[in-house]
Amino acid sequence: MTIRRIASSIAIASMAALTSSGAVAGQEVVLVGGTVVDGNGGAPLPDGVVIVDGDRIACVGTRAACPIPGGARVVDVSGRFITPGLVDAHVHFSQTGWIDGRPDGLHAPEIYPYLETSEYNRDNPERWHRSYLCSGITAVYDVGGHPWTTGLPASSDDDVNAAHVRAAGPLITHATRTALMANDELYTFLPMDTEEEVRSSVRKLVDMGSTAAKVWYLRPPAARRGELDARLMQVGEEARAAGLDLIVHATSLREATMALHAGAKLLVHSVENEPVDDEFLRLLRRNGTVYAPTLVVGAFWTRARGSIALNIPPVIDDPNDCRSGNEGQAPADGRAPGAHARGGSVTRGFLQPSRARRDETGDHV
Repeated sequence: MTIRRIASSIAIASMAALTSSGAVAGQEVVLVGGTVVDGNGGAPLPDGVVIVDGDRIACVGTRAACPIPGGARVVDVSGRFITPGLVDAHVHFSQTGWIDGRPDGLHAPEIYPYLETSEYNRDNPERWHRSYLCSGITAVYDVGGHPWTTGLPASSDDDVNAAHVRAAGPLITHATRTALMANDELYTFLPMDTEEEVRSSVRKLVDMGSTAAKVWYLRPPAARRGELDARLMQVGEEARAAGLDLIVHATSLREATMALHAGAKLLVHSVENEPVDDEFLRLLRRNGTVYAPTLVVGAFWTRARGSIALNIPPVIDDPNDCRSGNEGQAPADGRAPGAHARGGSVTRGFLQPSRARRDETGDHV
């Protein structure tokens, strides 16, 4: 079986465990009573039936459409959901999960050469696909990255060894970080300081095949709030006219509320500075906006910087051993394969502590 077909067998109802525990070899296993989301865009099917025959899904449907075979092991999964796989709604193919992919957070080009890292990410997206499918994730939303990421939906949809991808492409912002602009092909940001820049930026996204228009809306200087709020509203209008969803990075309540006024369909991070209020909730419901909390982002930034400051290699939480390609075989020492002892380095997303020091503070994307 391909990796995607294996991952597509994974359900929130723990199908793998259910089919392997207590079942006789060759015996069909039937999951009944759960709500089935088949992944084809149809409405969820309550009280559904899924028949598993060996390593294949033999039938998905109603009780009438999928009669239970004689001798099958029946598992009641009432109150649970069964899906083809998990969806990760906030990923970045052009980042790495480590400091080498975010030079705006730690600038040390002699140790973490950003252009080299960016080129490697572009040339090797399959490493991300492997890790996603190994973890049971069969669809991802790249909510901001280099222009090449907008080609991933077309290249991945019919690839059984890749997760389904939707990608927003470069971020429209008033707060460009030059460290994340490697060259004319590998860049992260598009401008929004004038009306013409907004129009041009949205057109570029359309031309490159973006799934959405994302605005990186960090808290504006007080003197520019009215001006930049107007540009945010314009991005929303231009995006709707172009058939693109507006998605927004805004981690303070005021800016997140402005994003909702602009018609945001997805807020890619939590509001972090204060509890949300009634206006925020009303707009969220009105728009049907998806709120992606990304609760662990801050903690992992702290973990990465602490690892560097203390010169202690981080322990990689990888129970399926997805990074090595030996899925299902746990590393003997609990660390990712290839992780060096203190002072060593592992490239491409898992650079270990060495002589780098924090130079400037960045913001997560």
